[in-house]
Amino acid sequence: KPSPFACFQHCSNRSPYPSDPPLAHPHAEMESHKRWVLFSGLTSFFLSIAMLYQMSPFFQKYARVTTGATPDTVGLIFAVLPFSAFVFSVPAMGFIARHGPRVALASGLLLLACSSLMFGLSDTVSGWFFWRAVQGAATAPIYSSVAVMFANTFHGPGEFAWVNGIQEAMANIGFAVGPTMGGILFQWGGFFAPFAVSAVGHLLFVAFSLFAPTLAPPVDDQLESLLDDEEVVVAGLRDILTKEILLIIPAGIIIPGFFG
Repeated sequence: KPSPFACFQHCSNRSPYPSDPPLAHPHAEMESHKRWVLFSGLTSFFLSIAMLYQMSPFFQKYARVTTGATPDTVGLIFAVLPFSAFVFSVPAMGFIARHGPRVALASGLLLLACSSLMFGLSDTVSGWFFWRAVQGAATAPIYSSVAVMFANTFHGPGEFAWVNGIQEAMANIGFAVGPTMGGILFQWGGFFAPFAVSAVGHLLFVAFSLFAPTLAPPVDDQLESLLDDEEVVVAGLRDILTKEILLIIPAGIIIPGFFG
């Protein structure tokens, strides 16, 4: 037979308000934030890759038939995108530092959608060259924002490597889906159709990413105190452009021009 003291102790452990909902656990908020960052970053990365390479199956022949463009001219049109992305990568990081990766990501996607529409409406080599360069400028904040979002969010043991693996897989899916869908849409609706359809997808995702509710990840008190005591060192362009990087840059500019 239980003692009266045991019964009193059992009853005192019960909540006087059993209908109150449980408080949200910080771990649940962090996991929700991580899922959103992963979805937003991977979708943006996939959409940009698919849009940039969807013209690979048809553009060379279309440019030759309509404007008489030679293969080396088409190669330069393809190559100006990564060169432009390289030029605007440092300004893009400054924009991210001032406005945050979420605004920079939406701005890059919006610029990419508009420039791709104008690329589809152009019918001259100079127009294609210019809007392809704008596309490259638009990809700089997109890729940099995705990298910043992933680095700031996935810093647990093995998380960043896992997310990078998924990102590489998503890029390969974009390389496969982009040209496939581009060829289908070109055959169905002409030169403008692939750019119009993908631009609409970009604009819808921009609206969703800007207005969808997000949760800020909880900051650990110990980590916050360490960051407060840590001296922040800002690296300049001279620190980034080492001799090794300067030797790699020409290859990154020339090779995409041959392979599209």
